[in-house]
Amino acid sequence: MKKILLSSMLFFSPFLLADAKLDLQKELSKLTSFDAHFKQTVFDEQKQPLQHAKGQLQLQQPNQMRWQQEDTLLVSHGEKTYFFDAFAEQVTIMNTESLIDSTPFVLLTHHQDMSLWNNYNVTAVNGSYELTPALGQQSQVEKLILVFDGNGLGFKTILILDSTGQQTQFDFEQNKVNTPLDASLFQFTIPEGVAVDDQSQGE
Repeated sequence: MKKILLSSMLFFSPFLLADAKLDLQKELSKLTSFDAHFKQTVFDEQKQPLQHAKGQLQLQQPNQMRWQQEDTLLVSHGEKTYFFDAFAEQVTIMNTESLIDSTPFVLLTHHQDMSLWNNYNVTAVNGSYELTPALGQQSQVEKLILVFDGNGLGFKTILILDSTGQQTQFDFEQNKVNTPLDASLFQFTIPEGVAVDDQSQGE
């Protein structure tokens, strides 16, 4: 799935960073479920748009996520995550915790898993939360920015800056929060005849 440490962070004390992380975890704990459509825009290093797409994101505590966009589907439930590329007719099975470096969306449904959260620093900036890799952590993501809707409707915007300089922005609409979602949304049955790449073993 294709898809951010700034010098200014040096001025934040460890206590402020810890407070911001706790505040964000509290916000996420209030969001027992989230179901929204999104518009995705990918920008290059010069902030010029490269690509547009649409999709749907569904989250449910604990540890459940469904991401659908055009010919691709990502379904995560507990320890394993399935990524289905309909065009390539291939399913990749991954260990969910191993995705944290490339898909920090995993944090959104793992707000109590400190083994994952310790990989990131969190700062509160102008009503949003910025997550950056902790010192010494290798990550494809340089910054993740979460902007909450001010009316209690979950996320308004999520931005990801990756190590290549590209920025991906997700703008959410038709948000539904804290409405129980059908458990079947987070179950994945491998279609017949597709190639299976199981990367979940031995990780």
